[in-house]
Amino acid sequence: MARSVLLQLTRDAILEVYQARNILNFEHLLHEQPLLQTPMNVRVCLYLENELFSTYTTDNDKTLLENISLAAKKAAFENKENILTATNYLHAEIELTLLTQEGELSERDGALLDSNEVLVPF
Repeated sequence: MARSVLLQLTRDAILEVYQARNILNFEHLLHEQPLLQTPMNVRVCLYLENELFSTYTTDNDKTLLENISLAAKKAAFENKENILTATNYLHAEIELTLLTQEGELSERDGALLDSNEVLVPF
């Protein structure tokens, strides 16, 4: 099943930190997906083995794109005692909730690797 654009943006925002480079081209994304320009708060929850690992909710007037990037990075890296390692990233489920005036809309993305899979070095 294909990952939604918004969940892919959430994953890519975290991946930017691991790769120490910009992956998200905000200008291009805003041009291709005008909805991302809408001011909207979001909540990102990270789960490991079905347990809540970390969460972050935005509370500002930034665009949906800016808030997804901010919330993803804050949820993954802000809590010094609970930083999402690269290995945990592969096993993490990510839930993105859009906090709209009409209510909350949530979508959850499964882990990239299931908890039994192990990466084998080359």
